[in-house]
Amino acid sequence: MKIDKEKQEFNFLEKLLAGRGIKFVIEIGCGDGRITKMLDEILGADITAIDADEVALEKAKKKLPKVYFKKSGFTDFFSDDKFDLMVFSMSAHHLPNFEFQYVKIVRFLKEEGYVLFIEPNIKNQISKLVLIEDPEEELRVENTAKIIKNLPWKKVVDQTLKLIWQFENLAQLNKKLFEDHDHVDEIKKILKCETDKKVELTDEINYSLFKIS
Repeated sequence: MKIDKEKQEFNFLEKLLAGRGIKFVIEIGCGDGRITKMLDEILGADITAIDADEVALEKAKKKLPKVYFKKSGFTDFFSDDKFDLMVFSMSAHHLPNFEFQYVKIVRFLKEEGYVLFIEPNIKNQISKLVLIEDPEEELRVENTAKIIKNLPWKKVVDQTLKLIWQFENLAQLNKKLFEDHDHVDEIKKILKCETDKKVELTDEINYSLFKIS
């Protein structure tokens, strides 16, 4: 499997965040540490990363022993520390009552701090496949996008990054998206392609960077 998206995402994040004097970072919804690793390499910052999934956190810890990982959701998280940057890695649309989290976001940020929302564009091919297991994802993502669009902070960047995913066959695609759950037949029907042929899919990710002032 060849995924061009890793290098594209890294380069995009580097241009977005480098040179902003970011030394202390908190990542919300770090998962297995994929984005965390990019942040670490780009910023060389002191990073705190939280996620409610203990299995994913264990994978992240093995990749990045210097990062402080904590099992927690955002609504349950508390810290006396202040951060230069807060990153929501594909997690804002999973937060209950996200529209009421403004005060908590500001509380954890230093004066002139930044908050970055990384969110899927639900209309792309990858996101449509995710709906197989989570049909409510579409509504959550759309509602969250509307909230982010109307946030009261200074918008620094609002950009969509278009990516390409490449897979040798549908089984490999299924493994990447759903691990051990078999949805090959459903994927085949949605994409209208052969099971054993190479697959190239588009993905779009929205990056919204705000400065709190």
